[in-house]
Amino acid sequence: MSGVLQIPFSLPAVQTQVNAFDVDPRMKERPVPTEADGYTTAMPGWMRFARMLALAFAVLVGVAVCHASAEELTAEEAGVLAEVWTVIDLYKQGASREWVAKALFNKGTTLGQQGNFKVAIAVYEGLDRHFGQDESPDVREWVAWALFSKGVILGEQGKPDAEIAVYDELDRRFDQDNSSGVREPVATALFNKGGTLGKQGRSDAEVAVYDELDRRFGRDDLPSVRRLAARGLVNKGVTLGKQGKPDAEIAVYDELGRRFDRDDSPDVREAFAQALLNKGIALRGQGKPGAAIAVYDELDRRFGRDDSYGMRRRVARALFIKGVILEQQAKPGAAIAVCNELDRRFGRDESPGVREWVARALFNKGVILGEQGKPDAEIAVYDELDRRFGRDTSPGVRKALISARTNSAELLLILGKPAEAAQKIRQIPQTTDYSNQMSAILPFLLWLAEPQTPRRDVRNAIVALSSDVKIIWRFDEIRPFVARLPDSRRTQAQCFIAFFETHRDAGKLDACLK
Repeated sequence: MSGVLQIPFSLPAVQTQVNAFDVDPRMKERPVPTEADGYTTAMPGWMRFARMLALAFAVLVGVAVCHASAEELTAEEAGVLAEVWTVIDLYKQGASREWVAKALFNKGTTLGQQGNFKVAIAVYEGLDRHFGQDESPDVREWVAWALFSKGVILGEQGKPDAEIAVYDELDRRFDQDNSSGVREPVATALFNKGGTLGKQGRSDAEVAVYDELDRRFGRDDLPSVRRLAARGLVNKGVTLGKQGKPDAEIAVYDELGRRFDRDDSPDVREAFAQALLNKGIALRGQGKPGAAIAVYDELDRRFGRDDSYGMRRRVARALFIKGVILEQQAKPGAAIAVCNELDRRFGRDESPGVREWVARALFNKGVILGEQGKPDAEIAVYDELDRRFGRDTSPGVRKALISARTNSAELLLILGKPAEAAQKIRQIPQTTDYSNQMSAILPFLLWLAEPQTPRRDVRNAIVALSSDVKIIWRFDEIRPFVARLPDSRRTQAQCFIAFFETHRDAGKLDACLK
């Protein structure tokens, strides 16, 4: 889990989308998700009191008086705790309990953000010691959040069992508390517990926690709590899918849809949309592409006009997968029409998570045109992608862009334009990441385009590839160009291709090149 300890009152739920697929050049089957996406561990999404708390904390802290032993703490830690104990002193002098508890929570969270986990936990434990038995709902809220945050830190430190123990303690102490400020940290702790169990490979226990979360909070009147139950159901479905139970997975998504169909909370609606997206992936995995397309059409019908980032990203991804399925059904015209529709609706979107699907759709459109025997039209699409996204730095878009440039270079070689091909290759950021096939494919293409390129550059690059790198580049298109090379270069090119396609043996390659 990353980025969970941040400035308080601006802690949005972490939603890292796992893309189990990349854009890969010259793939016959376009990249599609192989597993559904769930939600990662969560943090509260507060925004209230942000400026007031900052002011209150500054007033409360004042001049630090250290009550800790200098022998037990570093100078920096003693200074930090001096502020904390000064806040406690002010409480003893009659300051508002709520503001003191908030100030302590704020200090602990800021320390956690700075990576000072030991002192952050000490602050949270101090808050609990002084206010853990307080009957005020406004104070109990901060005690609950402090316990939750302590659990998060323990998870960050690689102590999942201790993390879960804190969540269990939080639940035990506050499970009967019905105040709105306490229900959210309890529900969030259950949600995170499920995720932590999942990371430990305890999938059955994970599912049981999501069921408990749903039973207790699935009909809560707080949207911030209901969303956790909905997200828990999404994660339950993903987990069942990973267990090889696609029918049970789909049943969970359908149940979520029935329960939350009319819920107008934006976060709950996003969970519903994610369930539909995942359902389509599951149906496609069952060999039901038509049913999958119907689900993606339903997602678009329900949420296609929603302007929120989360919805735009999901709708764009659904359209992208729909286009892939249509192409695989030998419906290239319909697939290109979907790519064009995706571009028309989202082509000007400034969000990286949406632009990625536009760029990938343009790339796929180019591949489809190439498969129709239209190399000039294919190159034109790649050039359009380059013109519009050439300076985009987001990872998903860069992958599509690099794939487009690489395909363009190969096509230019095939069309007898080696100088243009070399220019295109030089526009591609050269990689020395030898867990990436492109670190070897690109030097090979450049060697084909420029005879003066040393052969050893290609040899060294491809031999350096990690043994577990999967070569998915297809060499069928380049073979006619290789066949026209002079005898010695043709033989050498065939040696390189044989390495990629068959043996992956450096000794055999060197023997072939002699």
